[in-house]
Amino acid sequence: MISDFIYHNKRKPKKLDKETISKIQSQNARKYHINQDYFKTWSRDMAYILGLWFADGCIYSGKMFDITLHAKDKYILTRIAEKLDYKGPLYDYVDR
Repeated sequence: MISDFIYHNKRKPKKLDKETISKIQSQNARKYHINQDYFKTWSRDMAYILGLWFADGCIYSGKMFDITLHAKDKYILTRIAEKLDYKGPLYDYVDR
């Protein structure tokens, strides 16, 4: 029977672990993506980025963050974006 053929050839969905589910949900929720595994391995660059973020950064509603620096220091943000594989825009803040 056709129904037997269809039933026997169905693959069961793969059960995902919590970390994989979290990554999928996070990637689907983000407009711009970063390498989420970057902060899993300690390095000098990673420590510098965290230090800069804690000193000059801010998190909004647990969803967005920014780092505010002088305009002449934009090269630092550019290098951080490269390290995190971030492809989105870097904005200049204009005081009004």
